Amino acid sequence: MQTYINDLVEIGLTELEARMYLTLLHKNAFTASELSVAARVNRTQTYDILSKLTQRGMILESRGKVKKYSAVNPKNVLGSLKEEFDRKKNTIAKLEEPLSKLFASDASSGSLDYIQVLSSRNNIINKIEKLEYASEKEILAFCKPPYMMNISYSHSKERADIFSNKTDFVQRSIYQAEYSDVERFINWIQIFKDAGEEVRICEELPIKFVIFDQEKVVCTINNKLHTLAQFSALFVDNVDLSKALTVTFYHFWEKALTLEQFIEKSKKMM
Repeated sequence: MQTYINDLVEIGLTELEARMYLTLLHKNAFTASELSVAARVNRTQTYDILSKLTQRGMILESRGKVKKYSAVNPKNVLGSLKEEFDRKKNTIAKLEEPLSKLFASDASSGSLDYIQVLSSRNNIINKIEKLEYASEKEILAFCKPPYMMNISYSHSKERADIFSNKTDFVQRSIYQAEYSDVERFINWIQIFKDAGEEVRICEELPIKFVIFDQEKVVCTINNKLHTLAQFSALFVDNVDLSKALTVTFYHFWEKALTLEQFIEKSKKMM
């Protein structure tokens, strides 16, 4: 159930809203009291969340001696959300050019917009994906836990299709070795290799970063005051920093193991 909660949070619900909607799917109708107990949400919050889910069109309220609540068919809910996202996507597409022109008109203001702190998982992922798609020559990455993106064959294939249209495009990543579940780690790295990424593995990486066309960098910030769910990243649009980190990348690249070498090493350790 937690996986579904995370996915619903990813598309805009709060965790409590997601938990309550999923609970409603298990039964035709709940009273507010029953739902409060089943979803483990306190009574005061329950009414507030029910109101918000009703406004979103995700639940129905039946009136009688006792009000009861039931979930709207998920196909209808997800279809409405997709339409909403499509509208937002079209609006964003329309705004990109005129707003960029406004930004360019004030480019000489000397602001520090070339440095950004990204403080949420969604913002970090969106920034990285946008930079990936815009890259024309090369992406280099240091990859180590905790990982932000869900890894799947379909996701890596989608990225591979995008990069395959770019002539002489280079995509290389160095992964920090994981031994707690070596088989899973190897299968995971193989997904990216099969999708066209050049991969190598080393025992330890000092930092996580991605370099785009030796011009822009996204690197994580280790903030010990935050939980893993709240980690931050720093985006820097600077050629000098990008080139310096590129030198660091290739220093590690030369010493790192290929996937085949790592598989042989892991077999000897068993």
